[in-house]
Amino acid sequence: MINNYLQNWGLAERQTPAQNESLKHKLLASFIPAPTLPQKSFSVPWLSLSFASMAIVVFIISSVNSGNVVSQKIALHNTASITQSAPIASPQAETNFVAPKMAPLSLDGVPADSVMNEQSRTKTFAGRGDVYAPAPSYQNVPIKDNREFIKTSYGANVQARQVLQTAESTQVIIRGLKGRMDSFSASDKSAYISFALPEEKLNQLRTELKSLVGARFIIETTRGENLLPEKQSLEQQNSDAQNQLSQLRVERDQLVTKHSQVISSLKTQLASAKKELANIQERSAYDLTFAVANQARLEELQKQISGLNNQIINENNAYESNLAYQDEQIKYQTDYIAGLVKQDNNLMDSVATVQGTISFTQINWMEYVNAYIPLYWFGLLFVGLSLLAYYFHRRLII
Repeated sequence: MINNYLQNWGLAERQTPAQNESLKHKLLASFIPAPTLPQKSFSVPWLSLSFASMAIVVFIISSVNSGNVVSQKIALHNTASITQSAPIASPQAETNFVAPKMAPLSLDGVPADSVMNEQSRTKTFAGRGDVYAPAPSYQNVPIKDNREFIKTSYGANVQARQVLQTAESTQVIIRGLKGRMDSFSASDKSAYISFALPEEKLNQLRTELKSLVGARFIIETTRGENLLPEKQSLEQQNSDAQNQLSQLRVERDQLVTKHSQVISSLKTQLASAKKELANIQERSAYDLTFAVANQARLEELQKQISGLNNQIINENNAYESNLAYQDEQIKYQTDYIAGLVKQDNNLMDSVATVQGTISFTQINWMEYVNAYIPLYWFGLLFVGLSLLAYYFHRRLII
């Protein structure tokens, strides 16, 4: 009921006030509209994505390049291991001198008192065998002998932009250091040098190489081995050989002395027998009774003289044979010692010489730059630029 009443009243009273327009203008004049907010729009951060893409590319290239470098290092290490694991050539093998052996001479029919004893011959060459027995191990080298005879071998792998020119410059350096080129091969992409160099020049060569291409582009391998066991073996063999040579010379002098004594004794007996025979023959010429009585003695003296002549001949033959044998042993023993001396000289020359190899490989500009500034640093730089570009992009769109 009351609702109807209010509704009718409202319809009846619905009209604008008299000052409606003036009030409207006042209200509009005093109204300050709220600022309109711009609509947010989506924008792709192209600069940030570009830096991020560059960073990814750099990281991939760096990873591939690192893998290649590792492979090269492994290959170089394996090559160096094979080369260095091979025993350093001992100068003993260069001479390869073997003491000769002589078969004993047959002296059948020669009196025993004028022939050199067979046991003395066997003793003279006992245990001689080959000159160069295997070198003793370092476990058998006493610590009191602290000498060093270091045989050095050197190997290097050099990376260069211009391989051929670098290899040729290295040859000039080696020859300038009084070295010797043993073999050489080169192309635009790789090269190889085998050389020999005085040991005291090795450090200078390493310095020259580093100044030529830079230390970061050289991988070096150096191996040294003390040849003290070989040196001691040669010294011991030389000492034994000198003692044997002295013994041989003593035996030769004894042989000469004994022969002189035997020949002197035989000649004395022969002269005595001949004198007695001459006396009997002279008296028997005019005394027939004496001749008949001493006929047996005469025949005995003739047999004795013949036997003494045969003994002298046999003694001289045996002496000449044994003397020749003894002289030949002395000659061979002298040659044996000369071989040991030569081998010792070879060992010392080997110690004073470095055998080396250098291989050269070409590197591209990226590997060259990477040697100074690793590529992953460029990747990190692009990551930082990408983050910075994204930050400013967000600031601009807000």
